[in-house]
Amino acid sequence: MRLFRRRERPGQVRRADSADVTHLTTFAREWTRRRVADARAAHELANRLGIPSYDAAVVGYPQRMRDWNARKNARPEA
Repeated sequence: MRLFRRRERPGQVRRADSADVTHLTTFAREWTRRRVADARAAHELANRLGIPSYDAAVVGYPQRMRDWNARKNARPEA
């Protein structure tokens, strides 16, 4: 029996790695969500890529994004 082992807690946030950043660079071609180190890192990446960034926790999701998601989910998978 191990009394003092470290356990990951449910919902524990992991650090972003280069694979996450690489994946985010394809954002301009496909909508996706990935982890980033923090909000500042997300905004800096968006600025480098020349795309707008929004903090959904602050501003909410734009109506055009909700409409796009609805259209995408209504289409049958090919």
